[in-house]
Amino acid sequence: MNQITLHIYNITGELITVKCDNTITIKDLKELIAERIGDNCKHYYFSLIFNNVELDDNAYCNTILKDNSKLFYMMRLNLEREILLEIKQKMGLNLNWNRNIELSQWNDIEIHDNNSKFKVKKLDLYHRNLTGKISTEIGQLVNLNYLSLSHNNLTEKIPTEIGQLVNLTYLSLDDNKLTGKIPTEIGQLVNLNILFLDVNKLTGKIPTEIGQLVNLNKLFLSNNELTGKIPTEIGQLINLNILYLSDNKLIGKIPTEIGQHVNIFL
Repeated sequence: MNQITLHIYNITGELITVKCDNTITIKDLKELIAERIGDNCKHYYFSLIFNNVELDDNAYCNTILKDNSKLFYMMRLNLEREILLEIKQKMGLNLNWNRNIELSQWNDIEIHDNNSKFKVKKLDLYHRNLTGKISTEIGQLVNLNYLSLSHNNLTEKIPTEIGQLVNLTYLSLDDNKLTGKIPTEIGQLVNLNILFLDVNKLTGKIPTEIGQLVNLNKLFLSNNELTGKIPTEIGQLINLNILYLSDNKLIGKIPTEIGQHVNIFL
């Protein structure tokens, strides 16, 4: 294992100098460069060029680079494509997502029309035999209106990054094996019309922040392990007409704040 010094330039000639072990991968090197770029840059936001060739993330530095090598980095034009490719890799998706195929031809997504052609509006991974945890990178697809990960075998907690998807009108995470508490960040999704979190293993109290989802029509929380009382804040959901809470461990009475126009299933 040897330390090497690398000189990385962008297209305007600005220089980043990095010292690293020569045994790390190109992906690890890009992580170091991303930290230096700042502004929440991620390794998949840019390509790394050496001798006019883009370097493979899985290659090792010591097979390509030497001490004082000179490289260039170029920011990718379509960040949402790169985010989706990172999600594909982390969640093991067997889809046709590939840089050589136009985004509009990728399976299980829809993109916005016209001048928003590089912005993804729908991601539907229903019944895709997904396992493991939900990739936090999903929270970077901020133009999504529709997200479904339902009827899979996803585990662990719902990532707090889900709260960054403020343009969502439809969110379906039901029929998985998700655990932990419902993140309070869910209250940031103020454009939601429909929220499916049922048939999981979610625990803890229903967060009061759900009362911020003033556009919600349907809320499905049944078949979990939720505890405590039904929060009175649900009464703030003036557009709510269907509320499923059955098969949990809730206690107490239905709050009077919840109007009679809501069909409640306990």
